[in-house]
Amino acid sequence: MERKESNGMEKDIFSKTKKEKKDRNVKIELFDIIIFLIVFITFSIALLSFFPGIVTSDCVDQIDQAKENLYSGGHPIIHSFIIGNLTKLGGIWVPAFFQIIVFSLVWSYICKVLRKYNDSKFNKIFQIVFTIIICIIPLNFMYSITLWKDILYSYSFLLSLIFIIIGIKENYKFTTIQIILIAVSSVSIMKFRKNGIPIGLFVFGILMFANIIKNKNFKDTLKFIISFCIITILMDIPQWTVNKRPELPGGNVLNSTKVYCMGKLLSEGIEITKEEETFLNTILDVNEWKNNFDLYSGNGILFNPKINNDTLRNKENEDKFNDIVIKYAKQNKKSVVKHFININSIWWSIKERGPMHSVVTSNEWVSEMCNGAYDNKPLLTGMHNNIEKYVNKTFSNSWIYILLYRPAIALYTSIILCVIIIIKERKKGYILLLMPMLLNIATYVILISSQDQRYFYPCFMTEYVMILLTAMVFINKKDTKKVKHIEKENNKER
Repeated sequence: MERKESNGMEKDIFSKTKKEKKDRNVKIELFDIIIFLIVFITFSIALLSFFPGIVTSDCVDQIDQAKENLYSGGHPIIHSFIIGNLTKLGGIWVPAFFQIIVFSLVWSYICKVLRKYNDSKFNKIFQIVFTIIICIIPLNFMYSITLWKDILYSYSFLLSLIFIIIGIKENYKFTTIQIILIAVSSVSIMKFRKNGIPIGLFVFGILMFANIIKNKNFKDTLKFIISFCIITILMDIPQWTVNKRPELPGGNVLNSTKVYCMGKLLSEGIEITKEEETFLNTILDVNEWKNNFDLYSGNGILFNPKINNDTLRNKENEDKFNDIVIKYAKQNKKSVVKHFININSIWWSIKERGPMHSVVTSNEWVSEMCNGAYDNKPLLTGMHNNIEKYVNKTFSNSWIYILLYRPAIALYTSIILCVIIIIKERKKGYILLLMPMLLNIATYVILISSQDQRYFYPCFMTEYVMILLTAMVFINKKDTKKVKHIEKENNKER
């Protein structure tokens, strides 16, 4: 009798183990294919309509670095290496196509994971409808074919968010593949933008330490550390092996911020000494500083053809300039505060206060500098004209423009939905979903010098994930309760 019970228990344990392994296997379902194809086809139509893709002067510079095999630290070398060498394979459409594939896979994976927790028919339909909406927003399909470093950075950002959700839902227990992907997303955030270092470290650190505290599994900790180290080494190989231009000496990362701020002070007519004026003239003529100051963009000063950046490369000059800025900033505190409030209005103000750099729909402005090498030659001419009209209409309608393009809307929507989810699910852990976005914003509070929407594209990535998550939580409540019950039972067994 005891033997039979023992056999029964062994069979039960074996069946559970087999089921757990089966659950961990990633199966490609019909809905995965549908969602992937919606993104892939829509974005590919955009690429064919604006063939071979969109580049700006920064992108051209990065591609030229790869052509010459002489890289500059002004842009992340890994990004210059990727887009530059992919361009060598057949043109700029290759890295643009690569970005389309990346977003298609990441978005499909996110939808798949969220369906695990709510596999109801309505949630599936919602995911398909919302995916279509995401794909027809110009910000998304135009960014997918624009070769800025901010795009792959934001896609890495998007991928990291789903692992925060998995961690909350699964008691921070991750599969080996998930741990590797956490490392990939975190390191990519750190490598594709310099301001991404604290964000990538936060995401990786919080997930790893939560895993250690909740599960106390040494093997998992080892997987986290090894994965992070290997991915970091792999992404650093280009930086170690390529030829690099000599780094120019001196120059603090905050110098641009101080130069722009000095423009604000000078434009208000502060009274400086003759000695200070003579020194400031060695950087940029004081009248140029005053006349080119703009409340919402430092480009007129920072990229002025007459500016002499070499002055501040000297440590003695840099210290002298710092003393001047600090002296007049202390005397005009309200002006300085207003300056930073204005320049940061892109992410906190729903209404546009100053012109915002948004999507680019043509390579005309880089045509001369690259001898027409990257001029747009649409393969779908009719579609190109229609899409261009459509994009212009979304810009001309003030309400649509605010809803689709303003980072502030994405920020506030994400915060509101997060609060709703926390109340509904009674899990404060969901606040972690906002932290990467808020850290990204925090890195720009001092450094920002123009109203560039691409810097805040992660706000939109967060907004989209929060909308999907809200749907998962509220659609078909009965099914959700069943899933919660299963989760509780699984947690008890663990």
